[in-house]
Amino acid sequence: MSALSRRDRRALWVGALLVVPVLAWRVVIAPLSASMTDAQNQAAATVQLLARELTLLRDGPDLPRQLALAQRRLDEAATQLFIARDTLDASAALATWLRGTARSAHLDDVRIESAPTAVASGVLVAAAADITARGSTAALTRWLAAVEQGDRLVALERVEIVANADGTLAISARAHGLARRGLP
Repeated sequence: MSALSRRDRRALWVGALLVVPVLAWRVVIAPLSASMTDAQNQAAATVQLLARELTLLRDGPDLPRQLALAQRRLDEAATQLFIARDTLDASAALATWLRGTARSAHLDDVRIESAPTAVASGVLVAAAADITARGSTAALTRWLAAVEQGDRLVALERVEIVANADGTLAISARAHGLARRGLP
C-alpha cells in the first residue's frame, strides 16, 4: 500500500467508506429487519388466534344453545324459501310464484324473464327474475302487498311504475328470492 500515491489511498478510503455501509446493509441489516417484520407478523397472528380461542373457551358452554336457536330460526325461515334441485329450478320456482301472485292481483300482460342466479351457499340458491306487467292502481297495490306479505321471502329491486295513456299503470321490477336445495 506504500506504493500507492496519496491520492490513490484517499480514493481507496472513500470507496471503503461507501462500500462497507452498503455491504453491512445488504448482509446484516436488511435480513435482520425482514426477519423482525416476519416475527412481528407471526406474533400478531398468534395473538389474534389466542383471542379467538379464548372467546371460544369463554362462550363454549353457551354454543349448543346458540346452535339450537340458530337451527330453530333457520327452520322457521325455511318455510318461506323456495325448494329447488338446482339454479334453474330456483329460477322457475320464483317465476311461477311471481306469475301466480300477479294473476291473483289481476295484473295483465305479465312477462317474467329469469335473471342471473347464483349459489349463495352450499344449500341456498339466490334466484332473480325481471317482471313487467300492467294493471289498475288497485291491482298493482294488491300485487305489491302480496309480494310484501307473501308466504315466500321475495324482495323487489329497481321498481319502476309508469302511468299509461289508458289510465293503467305499468310496472317493471327485479325480484330476488332464496331457494333451499332439496327435492321439491
